[in-house]
Amino acid sequence: MAINVSGSAAISYPPHPAGQFAAVCIDVADLGMVETTWGPKHRVKLRFYTGAPGAVHPDNGDPLFVDDYHNMTLGSAEKPSNLRKRLEAWRGKPFTPEEEKLFDLESLIGVGCYLQLVHNQLLDGSKTYCNIQSIMRLPSGVAAPNAPADYVRQQDREYDDAAAPAAPAAPDLPEWPQDAPGQPAATPTPPLTEPDDDLPF
Repeated sequence: MAINVSGSAAISYPPHPAGQFAAVCIDVADLGMVETTWGPKHRVKLRFYTGAPGAVHPDNGDPLFVDDYHNMTLGSAEKPSNLRKRLEAWRGKPFTPEEEKLFDLESLIGVGCYLQLVHNQLLDGSKTYCNIQSIMRLPSGVAAPNAPADYVRQQDREYDDAAAPAAPAAPDLPEWPQDAPGQPAATPTPPLTEPDDDLPF
C-alpha cells in the first residue's frame, strides 16, 4: 500500500505597512554564507516587531514583522558598513575603537527603537518589500511594544523559517539601504522629545 505525502502551499505575507512606528528588536539570526548579487556574503537578519494596528495578515491575523538584512561586519570608522550605520543611528553615537573590536548582536534583542518604514518594489513590479529607511532611539515617553508571547527565535525553531509568520525577503534581492551601492543615505526623522538615557548597547 502506498503511503503518500505532499507539500503544503507556502503562506504569502504582505509587507508591513509603511510609516513611522515604535518597535522592538525580537530576533537576530546568523544566516551564514549567502550567495548574493555581489558574491557570497556572511549575512545577518535583524527582526523587528511593531504591534501596530493593521500590521497583521488579513486572513489569519498573524503579526507582520520587519526583517533587516546586512553583511556581518561593522566595517571601520573610515569605511563603515551599513550595519554599523544602522546601529550607530539607533544608539545615537558612534562605536568606540574598543567597542568595534567585538560587538554582541544579541544585545539588540528586547531593545526598543523608532522606525521609518518605506515600501520598495522590484523593477518589474512583481513584489513589494518593506524596508527600514531610518532608525533612531525611542523618543522620551514612548514605550516599545512587547514581543508576541508565542514568538520563537529562528535559532530555536524546529521547522523551516519559511513557515514562520514573516513577509518573505531574499537577501540577494534589492536591499534598500543594505549594502547596495548607489542608494542615497536615509535621513532620520527627528524625535518629538528628548530621548531617554543610554541604550544597553
